[in-house]
Amino acid sequence: MPGWKFLTNHALVLCLIAQQPRITAREIATMVNITEKAIRNIINDLESDGYITKKREGRRLKYTIYSDLPLRHEIQQDKAIGDLLEVLGWKPRKKKKATDKELLKRLLPLVKSYWMRLGFAMICMVGVAGTTSATAFLFKPVIDDIFINKDACVMPVKKFGEACEDPQIKARKMITELDHPKFGKIENVSAPIKYSRTPISIRTVAPKPGQHTKEILKDLNFSDEEIKDFKRTGVI
Repeated sequence: MPGWKFLTNHALVLCLIAQQPRITAREIATMVNITEKAIRNIINDLESDGYITKKREGRRLKYTIYSDLPLRHEIQQDKAIGDLLEVLGWKPRKKKKATDKELLKRLLPLVKSYWMRLGFAMICMVGVAGTTSATAFLFKPVIDDIFINKDACVMPVKKFGEACEDPQIKARKMITELDHPKFGKIENVSAPIKYSRTPISIRTVAPKPGQHTKEILKDLNFSDEEIKDFKRTGVI
C-alpha cells in the first residue's frame, strides 16, 4: 500500500457521493478509512463551497452534485468537477433545468462570506450620503457668506431643475422652452454666448436618430435609388 494517493479525501468523498447519492457519512468513513467526524467536515466543506447540497428523504440524506463547478486549484479551473468524476466512472443523469429557488440555494453559500462586508459597505454609503447632505445643509450659509455674498465667481453644484430656478440663469435667459413632438413643452439650455445685434436662439429640439440621414447622403452625391437600396438592405 503506497504512502501517498493520487486523489485527496475530498475527491474520494465527492466520488462516492456521486456514485451513491444516499450514502451515509459512516459508510463513506468505512470505505475511505478515516473517521466519521473527518467525513462530516469534508461534506461541510463541499456544501459550503456549493459543490453539493443535501436534502432529507426519510431517514437518510440525499446529496445533489453540481458538476459544472470548476476544480479548485488555479491551474485546473478551466476543468469542471464533473470531468473528474466521469473519468472515475461516474455517469451523470440527464440534467434538468434548475429552478430559481435551486439557483438561489446554490448561490447563497458562495456569497455568504461576503454578506458582512456588503452590509458594512452599504452602511458606509448611507453614512457618507447622509453626512454629505447634512454638511451641505449646515455649511451652505457659511459658504454663501464667504463667497457668493462677496461677489466671488463661485456657485454651488445644482441639479438641472434647481439650476433652472437660479436667479443668475434666469437673468441671462439660459433656459429656453421648446415644443417636443413626444414630450410637449421641455426646457432646453440656451446658447451661453450672448450677442446684442445678432442674438443666438435655439429653434428646434435635437433631431431623432436618422432624421437627417437622407439629406446627408444626398449631400454626399448618393442617388435616391441608392438610398432606397440602403434602406432595403438594412444599411440605414
